Amino acid sequence: QEPKSAAAEAFRSLRTALHFSSVRKEKKVLLVTSAFPGEGKTTVAANLAVIMAQTGAKVLLVGCDLRKPTLHTLFMRDRTPGLTEYLVGDAEIEAAIHTTEVEGLDFVSAGTTPPNPAELLGSERMGALVAELRERYDTILLDAPPLLAVTDATLLTALADLTVVVMEAGGVPIKAAQRVTEILRAVAAPVAGLVFNDKTGKGYEYYSYYRDRYYGKYGGAYGYGYYAAGYYEEPSPPARRPSWLTRIFKR
Repeated sequence: QEPKSAAAEAFRSLRTALHFSSVRKEKKVLLVTSAFPGEGKTTVAANLAVIMAQTGAKVLLVGCDLRKPTLHTLFMRDRTPGLTEYLVGDAEIEAAIHTTEVEGLDFVSAGTTPPNPAELLGSERMGALVAELRERYDTILLDAPPLLAVTDATLLTALADLTVVVMEAGGVPIKAAQRVTEILRAVAAPVAGLVFNDKTGKGYEYYSYYRDRYYGKYGGAYGYGYYAAGYYEEPSPPARRPSWLTRIFKR
């Protein structure tokens, strides 16, 4: 039996919402991205993958954030071989696919950080891989880089049936949210909607936050290069596995 918690119910509700988001369109490949780094998109993608696998579906979670990967730390597996190794021809895809403690859920780690992530993610080999995996899995989730940090996520939207944008509640300036919308419209991304992630428990401040941003309380123009600062740095040491994943894995 699935754990009865607010987190579990939230992800079950998200799974249901995605299922009914587009009745007549295929929903096999789901892209999960965010506006900025650190908004919790990888944790959301991992939790959603777990919930989908618990329905009996065969699910694959792919770490497409080649610049600053963290997916492998959630599942406590090796970073390599991963997606990078496959895309450059150093490993077969079977070597990059790892099983998890959740029945029906596999994942592909990002692998080694390459000098040309955008070229690899936008390559024909990446497109062919997703097409092949469509035949092997019921659902594929692509954990993509943040939209305002780099261009990688926009390239991946061409491979996805639906796109979900994770935003930290009370943590995204309104002009940044507008820029995200502009980027997704420009590439005609199939957007399913937004997931507001209340990481800090400050969701109750949400409306006042956006009111203050709208009226310019904090002032200044927003330079999107600023938000990408630190994105190319090496990830910090692996954090403790989130309690929600821990509870599922210990079922």
